[in-house]
This record gives sequence, structure tokens and C-alpha cells, in this order.
Amino acid sequence: MVLRPLVFVAMPFGVKLDALRVPSIDFDAIYEKGIKPALSDLDVDFIRADGALELTALRDRLTSSRGLGGIDPAAFEEILVQLRENQLA
Repeated sequence: MVLRPLVFVAMPFGVKLDALRVPSIDFDAIYEKGIKPALSDLDVDFIRADGALELTALRDRLTSSRGLGGIDPAAFEEILVQLRENQLA
């Protein structure tokens, strides 16, 4: 199996407050209407880092036999742990 390049999208999710503390920045819409369509046009796989299933898929991909081109998988595993802890908080 040939793996395509992987894009890991780390961004906020949901609606967040703007500089005036008004809830007006819809990060889900930004992802769905901008980032996701742009990545779909490329020959890449992509994962948004805001769900347990995506984190599991990312961990599996990072520890695949293809490797990470010299990058230590433990560094990515720590990122996954931190993301999961933040989701459960």
C-alpha cells in the first residue's frame, strides 16, 4: 500500500470569541468551507486534530512501517496525549 503525504490540521474547533469577546469566529466553518476543500484538491490524506477517531488514525499512521523520515514518533505521541487530555478537560 502506498501512503500519500499526511496533513495534520491542528486548529481550534467550534465557535470562539473574537478580540471583542464576541462569539463570532466559527472554526468549524473555516475548516469545512476552506481548509477541507483545499486539501481535498491535493493528493494528500488529512486529519483534523479534534476527535478521538482522528487521533487514533493519526497515531496509527505515525507508527506505520513507512516511518516519519527521521522524525521521532515519540514526539508525535506526546502531541496526541496532550490533545486527548485537552479534549477530556
